[in-house]
Amino acid sequence: MMTYSLPFAPKLAVMAISFNGRGTVPYFFREVAKDCGQLTSLMIQTETDTLPYIPAKANTFSQLRSLYLLTMVDTTSDLLGVRPILAACPLLEYFRLLVRGPIAKPRDGKCAIAAGRHAHLKLMELQGFRWLRNEIELASYVLRSASTLERLCLVTSYTCFLSNFKRIHHQDYVMNDDKRQLIYKELEGQAISSNAVVNVQAQMLII
Repeated sequence: MMTYSLPFAPKLAVMAISFNGRGTVPYFFREVAKDCGQLTSLMIQTETDTLPYIPAKANTFSQLRSLYLLTMVDTTSDLLGVRPILAACPLLEYFRLLVRGPIAKPRDGKCAIAAGRHAHLKLMELQGFRWLRNEIELASYVLRSASTLERLCLVTSYTCFLSNFKRIHHQDYVMNDDKRQLIYKELEGQAISSNAVVNVQAQMLII
């Protein structure tokens, strides 16, 4: 596997990167953090199913405020696999995640995963939402872990980027009001933040 480092850019604050390959994600979160300790905004796009390969412990992105993680393959992986990334970004305020899923099934029962501590997270946006079990588990975890959360957005559309990072918007799933109400009911009462609002919506936020 090709290795790389960015020791020439210790003050780099904003990064957008696209890569593929199973080994690239753990390598990125283990090694790049060492060279880019001042990153405040990071966007990662990959056509690889990254979630099974996220390391259990990552080096700390101590200044990161905004993270946009796009995985462009159909997957029913455990979305709670992103917890080590959240833990490695102690000041993270805005987290956007795209993981496409091939089927839509409601989740039965409450999520049993213990809550974490994400004291600065204000916005979680899950794009390409299909009402999968793993999506509801992640939504529940965020609600129970983010003490300053303001918005949890479950967005049925999604955005990806071409190789030149030109934005492409997709809307390929329509959710009716009855399904929305069932989702609201399932997540009701789980937020530890008194300001948290859950939205199931068709369009992404612009920040």
